[in-house]
Order: sequence, then C-alpha cells, then structure tokens
Amino acid sequence: MTDSAMQQLEHPIAVCFHKLDGKHEDAKIYYGGITSVARDGAVLETDAGFEIYDNLRIDAGGKLFCKVTDKTDKGYVLQYTSVPTGYAGWLKDARN
Repeated sequence: MTDSAMQQLEHPIAVCFHKLDGKHEDAKIYYGGITSVARDGAVLETDAGFEIYDNLRIDAGGKLFCKVTDKTDKGYVLQYTSVPTGYAGWLKDARN
C-alpha cells in the first residue's frame, strides 16, 4: 500500500485517465473517481478493468503518473510515480 494513511474524500473527484503500455499511452480514455487520497497515492473507482502493476496517467493538475498496487472492494489502490507541480492546487480546488 502507500506510506501514508488514506483519507476518504467526502465526494469522489471525477477524473479521466489513460493506461500506459511502456512509455506509450493507450488511445482509449477511461473515466472514474478518486475516492481517497494520501501523500503518495490514491484510491480510484472505475468500471475499467486493470491488473496489479498497470501504469496509468491521470489528468490531475498535469500528468499524474501512477501504478496500480492493489485491487480492493473500494477500487484500485494507486501509488504515485510522478506528481505534476499543479497537482496540489488541483486537488485543493477539486475538494472544495
């Protein structure tokens, strides 16, 4: 899981994202909601099917790169691998 505790959000934050194959983005756009966040990761609910270790790029204040580290009944647990400088501001705005 992640190094810091997950904080459940009052309302999911809608996001669109892409699956990565190596360094290449899948052309398909996926949709879901971030339901919990931590300093170094998040929980993503989506109808899309992913495997552990799949890499995703989420549009969240820039290009937020993540790796799927677990699948739970609450969604996919993501570990951030590269966080854009605009992410903190985007998260703050999205939570309000």
